[in-house]
Amino acid sequence: MNIIGIMAMTKDGVIGCSSSNTGLPWYYPEEIKHFSFTTLNNIIIMGSKTYYFLSKKFLSSRFTIVLSRQNNIKLPFATICSSLEDCINILTKITLNKPKSKIYMIGGATIAELFIKSQLLSYFLLTEIHYPYQGDIHLDMKYFQNCNKIIITKCKNYTIFLLKFKHYLLK
Repeated sequence: MNIIGIMAMTKDGVIGCSSSNTGLPWYYPEEIKHFSFTTLNNIIIMGSKTYYFLSKKFLSSRFTIVLSRQNNIKLPFATICSSLEDCINILTKITLNKPKSKIYMIGGATIAELFIKSQLLSYFLLTEIHYPYQGDIHLDMKYFQNCNKIIITKCKNYTIFLLKFKHYLLK
């Protein structure tokens, strides 16, 4: 099972701003289109905080899994998992019925760290924002230090990289 990370961050590791309506301190329409198009009609995994920033329209066109420690929550357009093991079991069942679907881990920071530390990501589509932004949600850049980087798209405001983790290259 291949799970792909997909997120945007600044060079300082800022991935979000909880006081923003979108959860992001930046707004680049082309980058948002890339994210939306890439994940469209596929499986996405996220934490509950990330879920609340996404529109119902966005969620309705993807199979959404939310990892949450909250008991008995119900979220429209989402399947809730209380553990990583539960999430993997659900993904295994889903991919049997949807073998062509790709699986994307879309964040936030806690979920990204969990998947990276558990070595569950095959690779990562990382949009590196070129300008500094203030934010209160961070991901440690150390997770990406030993990755092979391939540039997919480069523009004035950001660069999209395909990152391959060393642990995955050894498999």
